[in-house]
Amino acid sequence: MSEPRLFDAHTHPRPLPGPGGYAPSGADLSLCSGSSPDDWEKIASLSSEDGRVLPCFGLHPWFAEKAGPGWLKKLEGFLRGRPSCVGEIGLDKAADTGPGPQMEVFRAQLRLARGLARPAVLHCVGAWGPLAAALREEAPPVFMVHAYGGSPETAEELAGLGCYFSFGADLLKAGRIKARRAIRAVPADRLLFETEGLSGGGLADVVSAAAGILGERPEVLAGLSWNNARRFLGGLFPDVFR
Repeated sequence: MSEPRLFDAHTHPRPLPGPGGYAPSGADLSLCSGSSPDDWEKIASLSSEDGRVLPCFGLHPWFAEKAGPGWLKKLEGFLRGRPSCVGEIGLDKAADTGPGPQMEVFRAQLRLARGLARPAVLHCVGAWGPLAAALREEAPPVFMVHAYGGSPETAEELAGLGCYFSFGADLLKAGRIKARRAIRAVPADRLLFETEGLSGGGLADVVSAAAGILGERPEVLAGLSWNNARRFLGGLFPDVFR
């Protein structure tokens, strides 16, 4: 029996030795997200050099006031230039950027995702109500909240809007009870895993931790998340899944 394939739902470019300078932390495929125009070209190059890297381009809420004029048109150019997702985008109550500019940038990118029929990768810290309201009004075709940090109740609300949920480093920390409660509230067909924030280990460790919480075998969860990723991406990368 072959080993289950692993899908990493959220990474960022990082300098590493070896061809391409990128390794997907033990994953067979990794969704690599941009944060600002400064890293979009790097992600485009990585995805061209390494078929394991699936690109996302977006303006993170931390940089909502720093991208400069013309950023949205530039973003659209990157998205139209290759199969890719919109991300990482969202809202962050803890950021220095004001809530008004964050929301304006977030909604503009949700509209772009809808217009291009692209999946969106979302970031949210402490702004779950505004995030849900924007999603209802802008109606992107499909979206995923990475490193989900909300409550089980919010997970149920977002699941009703069609949300996918990615879990990562918090599952490996004994004190992060909230994440352990939340993952139990997520529908099995919306569950994904990621490596952002890991100080050691890889994606298999995250999947194993989730398996312990959910009372499931790691290989079953790995296969489940692979199929969920295929459905989330909606045929955008048909050649990389089997």
